[in-house]
Parts: sequence; structure tokens; C-alpha cells
Amino acid sequence: MTLTATGCGGSSENTSLGGPIEIEVSQLFITVTNKSGMAITDIKLEVIPVGAQTRFGASHYRLENANKKDFSLGELRGSDGTPFNLRVHKPDRVRVTATDIDSTAYDIEIPWS
Repeated sequence: MTLTATGCGGSSENTSLGGPIEIEVSQLFITVTNKSGMAITDIKLEVIPVGAQTRFGASHYRLENANKKDFSLGELRGSDGTPFNLRVHKPDRVRVTATDIDSTAYDIEIPWS
């Protein structure tokens, strides 16, 4: 089972609308909040730039229910190790995938604002 949520936000911050996993984008961090009711594992965060550029990502092994994980924009890397830089790359959207302990897959994507 795959769940997808899309949200809209203001000009300085972006947040997914409710759902089992919330994503909040700020100037320095992308915060992932687990609201699924159980632990989630294999969390993968991706920033997807405009066009066919490299996707930049980070991962986290496990996030308990009601906990948050702040991903610094500086820790995001492309598949070749290229660091994410807002001056060079124009982000289009943020995507988070994860699996809960009942094997339910989550795939949440929000636009970058």
C-alpha cells in the first residue's frame, strides 16, 4: 500500500497537510515528523531539482511515533557525492519515503516554495 500526500505552503515555509508523515521546509532544515501511530524505518528524503539534474538525498534508519528528524540542507548529497547548494540547484519538490513496522509503504511529496 502506498500513501501519497501533497501540500501547499507559504512563501517562506512549506508543510505537508497532515497525514502519517509531515514534511516542513525551512531556510536551513527539512523536518520530517512521524505521525503514523507506529515507528517508521528506512526513511529516505530527496530534494528533486527542476529539470533532469541530480536528486539530492539523505536517509535515517528509524523514527519513532511523534518524533521529528531535522535534515540539514548541508547534509544532502547527490548519488555521486555532490553536496546540495541552493545557489547552484533550484529545488522543485521534496519527497520522503518510509516503511512502518507493519510493512506499509509511505511516499509523500510536497512542492518546494
